[in-house]
Amino acid sequence: MEKLLLIDANNLLHRVYWVHKSYAKSTSVPHLFLNSIKKCYSDFTPDVAYLAWDSKIHYGETNFRKTGLEEYKQNRPKEHDDDIYQHEGVIKELCSHLGLKNIYPGVLEADDVIYWLCNYYNENEKVVVSADQDLLQLVNDTTTVFSPIKKYMVSLDNFEELSGIQKPHFIKYKALIGDKSDNIPGIPRVGDKTAKKLLNSDDDLKSQLSEDNYQLFESNMNLVDLSRAQKFHPDEYSIYEEQVEKLNTHEQNFAKFENLAENSGLSSILNSIDNWKQTFRKSDFIQRLQAFLNEKGK
Repeated sequence: MEKLLLIDANNLLHRVYWVHKSYAKSTSVPHLFLNSIKKCYSDFTPDVAYLAWDSKIHYGETNFRKTGLEEYKQNRPKEHDDDIYQHEGVIKELCSHLGLKNIYPGVLEADDVIYWLCNYYNENEKVVVSADQDLLQLVNDTTTVFSPIKKYMVSLDNFEELSGIQKPHFIKYKALIGDKSDNIPGIPRVGDKTAKKLLNSDDDLKSQLSEDNYQLFESNMNLVDLSRAQKFHPDEYSIYEEQVEKLNTHEQNFAKFENLAENSGLSSILNSIDNWKQTFRKSDFIQRLQAFLNEKGK
């Protein structure tokens, strides 16, 4: 059974841009991004890799999170994002030539795509790569989450030790304390200790919170619990499935990768191109098997 690597691509793009601006101005953003992908391949040796992007297929449509909370993610300066996303197009193309599969939401976000992929490939071993703590809710028997900033892997075995929260309480904890990075307000006067006390109580939350605070908690649950998104956008998952079916025939093209790397001034990659090919090239057996399955599907 194939091992999957699921990468939160926008999260990675923001991180490498920050590294570029702060420490590595002489190294381009595409180079930093590709090096991060290469390290993931070397560390986790996947059979298949998806890059989940926030870029929407139905651009201009508003997702339910923004409708429910006008301030959602409004703490991020547009000029900063524009500077980052100027690199997105060439990065997607380079990664596609390496054999990675770019996948996009209809109107939702990359987190929702990764959630769906984890369920679609339920029995496969999966490594999710993201610094976004929200994705820790995906951890289960077959899914681990790697934090590229803290450099640790979160599994069911070490979940509470590394996150500080019991796994069954994680989503409710996030809904209680809010999320500053997404501009989601927490329940008034509920911090870490109070949230854990509420969740560890024998009484349910509805009986422990005021009516207004419980309504805020439920509203936050809609925002942070990835399993709730489809009820607001019932056609969303079919968009992901269509992309996966098309991507099943996607193949590497190292010649196009080299050509684009040269045109993009990525000389250091070209100087070690054999190493890049070795890292990303599928085994002859996997290539033959994929070709056979593609032919059978026609």
